[in-house]
Amino acid sequence: MRDYVRKIHPPISPRVHAVRRYRSEPGKQLRFDWGIFPYIDPKGYERHIPGLAASLGYSRRSYLEFAHSADVYGLITALINTFYHFGGTVDAVLTDHMKTVVIGADGEGGWEYNSQIEDLFCFLGVSIKLCRVKRPEIKGRSSARSAMSRRTSGPDGALSILST
Repeated sequence: MRDYVRKIHPPISPRVHAVRRYRSEPGKQLRFDWGIFPYIDPKGYERHIPGLAASLGYSRRSYLEFAHSADVYGLITALINTFYHFGGTVDAVLTDHMKTVVIGADGEGGWEYNSQIEDLFCFLGVSIKLCRVKRPEIKGRSSARSAMSRRTSGPDGALSILST
């Protein structure tokens, strides 16, 4: 029977290459990213609010904090609250090339970081690691943002639990 089925339906080669899942040691890495989440205000209008989704590299424990703005001050506040929630800092943070973290290339093959973010991580003793450009799978197949948004969204995909 298998031989007959193989003749009719030859095996299909996968189009997507498998990516080895990266798992760091406990307390070594935190991944974070901004997400924009829709919500329904008290008047019934759909609005959007930025949220910082963070996930520990080893346990995949996640945290989501909403902010008034996705600027550097909102990021610093959300990161401090994230570390407070997890009970301490990690050795390194992994993020993409968001504008609130990376200003641009430094001309020597590296990156120039926002001075306020760099000062925060230097004070906390945390190093910054950036994902390679156009390689989102490095941050993990299931990002914290998508997992958190599924758990907090209503049936229509909007956050209806927030009020202004």
